[in-house]
Amino acid sequence: MKPIIIRPYTTDIEVAKSIFHDKATINFELEQEPNFIVDVGANIGLVSAYFANKYPNATIISLEPEQSNFDILKQNSKSYKNIIPIQKALWYENTTIDIFSTNEGNGGFIAIDGGYENETYRKILEEHTPFAQPKNVKVKTITMESIMQKYKIKFLDLVKIDIEGAEKDIFDNCQGWIEKVGLLITELHEWKRPGCTESFNKIQKYFNEGWQTHETLYLRKKT
Repeated sequence: MKPIIIRPYTTDIEVAKSIFHDKATINFELEQEPNFIVDVGANIGLVSAYFANKYPNATIISLEPEQSNFDILKQNSKSYKNIIPIQKALWYENTTIDIFSTNEGNGGFIAIDGGYENETYRKILEEHTPFAQPKNVKVKTITMESIMQKYKIKFLDLVKIDIEGAEKDIFDNCQGWIEKVGLLITELHEWKRPGCTESFNKIQKYFNEGWQTHETLYLRKKT
């Protein structure tokens, strides 16, 4: 394992412990070596670094839209030739959307279509995180189809999605690429985006088996 940067007194420490010590989010074995991995909501790149070590021949595309996280992601990626950091959010169209902090640390940024003016989001956030900062920082987005086209990907061996509620928007609009995913790893944030669980349940038909470890959900397609 190559050295990685972790910010002191932040949620980075808890995340690192979960990944490298507890392995709470890494409870799987692939049937064959992967060629392509997409890490959606890469944060500072800890999961990407884990994958880069375990699968040195795989290309790992790491998406992180928030500036402070992305800056560390870039630094942590320098030691790995197989990690490609991209400062964009995964979405169902190539556009721009808003993100803002829920004061849950460096991993608590929510992507919102319509910004803080979106009444549904605003009510939820004001109820659960009354001190959320409506920064409305604009970030660029990219679709999975665009990623696959740019990097000439025909099959996504592994896709990890941890995006604080926006997984509902992704799972509601994933037809065309979800069928080409071998293993999907995700966490659901129902209170941040009601309907996440229902959207996740609908995509299970594309996979053969699923399981859960702590808060992490897995769906696998057997080939």
